[in-house]
Amino acid sequence: DSDVLTATALPGARIGSLSTQIEVRQLAQAQSLVSENLTDVNAAVGKGTLTLTTKDGNFDVVIDDSNNNLIGLARAINLKGAGVTASIVEDTAGARLVLKSNTGAQQAFTLAAGAGAEVGLSRFAYNPGISGGMTRAQEAKDALIRLDGVDVTRSTNSVSDLIEGVKLDLKTAKPGTTVALGATRATSAIKQ
Repeated sequence: DSDVLTATALPGARIGSLSTQIEVRQLAQAQSLVSENLTDVNAAVGKGTLTLTTKDGNFDVVIDDSNNNLIGLARAINLKGAGVTASIVEDTAGARLVLKSNTGAQQAFTLAAGAGAEVGLSRFAYNPGISGGMTRAQEAKDALIRLDGVDVTRSTNSVSDLIEGVKLDLKTAKPGTTVALGATRATSAIKQ
């Protein structure tokens, strides 16, 4: 069922006896946060320091006179190389800052405004369970796969270390739907 997953033999793989059952219970996904609407991307967002906390540590994002607007904030976050990507989404309601991590539960992140930060900067903070600041639009999750009755997790939807010689690309989660995966030799093509 190519709507659920696709499988590709890796170069040099010997998969002639492959026969397995796979159930995709959940896809891996990235955490994404969205800010409130701002009327202008060039309006001041507030000076100070935002601390971005990821699995790799803390990254200080400094906002001063040179980058005190939504565009400057997004650039400052992207320059940190912390595995979190900032973009600006504009529509008729205004402009919003959107932050997105890589896929996997370990890629979840938080943002905290420093003690000396101006009040406006706190609207870009995020900590689960604490109100105010940015809103989590999507939670970071691992892919959940059941392989021959055994549950396993992976941080991405492209998996090449689960079945020897096979790369799986997970497309849709369908709990309760089992996909049979096997290999057949293209003997007529080989003869030709």
